[in-house]
Amino acid sequence: MVASRKELKDNEEETIPIRIERNDDDDDEDEYDEEKGAQLLQKMIASVLKPKSRQKEAFIQV
Repeated sequence: MVASRKELKDNEEETIPIRIERNDDDDDEDEYDEEKGAQLLQKMIASVLKPKSRQKEAFIQV
């Protein structure tokens, strides 16, 4: 059965509360080691771009 316009309007008015988590703690920035972060990023990039075979390596170079 098709819902009436009033029922649809009532459903639109129902809102779901949004829970926002805030992190006001600035300690995270103090704990970050930029050199280790850069090394980790390089390892991640290398693992993605690392050729799996010579054929793939040849294709990438062309």
